Amino acid sequence: MTLTTFEVWCHRISRYALYAMIYFLPISIALVESLSAFVIVPLFLKRVFGAWQSRSSSHKIKSFLEAFYAIENPLNKPITIFVAANVISALLSPYLALSWQGIFCKLLQGVFIYVAMLECINNPRRLKIFVTIFFVSIALVSISGIVQFYLGKD
Repeated sequence: MTLTTFEVWCHRISRYALYAMIYFLPISIALVESLSAFVIVPLFLKRVFGAWQSRSSSHKIKSFLEAFYAIENPLNKPITIFVAANVISALLSPYLALSWQGIFCKLLQGVFIYVAMLECINNPRRLKIFVTIFFVSIALVSISGIVQFYLGKD
């Protein structure tokens, strides 16, 4: 099956948003949060779009549910156990509303970014780009910190 132009663009938007997100990770929490939407939403749209291209309605429902599955990876089981432990912890928490907000806003955001990384960073070339961007960001932040330390000002 060939990918449509829409699916290709969704994949590109997510991949480049991941690159930008990893660059801004040590610099800005607000940008990371904003970029996470540009990582998650296009991949979700791509998967749902692919699910709705199916012909039979029963297959559409099954494909729609499969749009939420992660690509097979050895880390899937430990992450599932981690999410389950957090859900159990939230159920036993005296602050239910705050706990569930944390699960739905932060924990699932991290899980969806993990799923997006599995899908977008799927070959050695993309992994090399990803790691290079991360180290460039770290180097710039480190140089800035060293300069600030020795000059005594921002």
